[in-house]
Amino acid sequence: MSSNTFRQTNTNDEAEIKQVLADFTTTWNKHDAKAFSNIFTNDADLTNVHGQSFHGKSEIETHHELIFAIRFKDSFLKIGKTKYRFIT
Repeated sequence: MSSNTFRQTNTNDEAEIKQVLADFTTTWNKHDAKAFSNIFTNDADLTNVHGQSFHGKSEIETHHELIFAIRFKDSFLKIGKTKYRFIT
């Protein structure tokens, strides 16, 4: 792969990553469990900061319905400075 092709691939990948992070933040701040779970693939694995793991969109949605209604109902997520490093 030429360096220009590699750079273009990284640029495209970085744009996709930024979009996922933007969607993650937007859906979190709306406290919309359905939309939040749709960011993930059907076979996704999510482990939260407490070490709890959830497998698939359905489990992610079910868990977030509860926490968005109670514990995080007034939460606001903001992603600060990010850095991307592609492993090649």
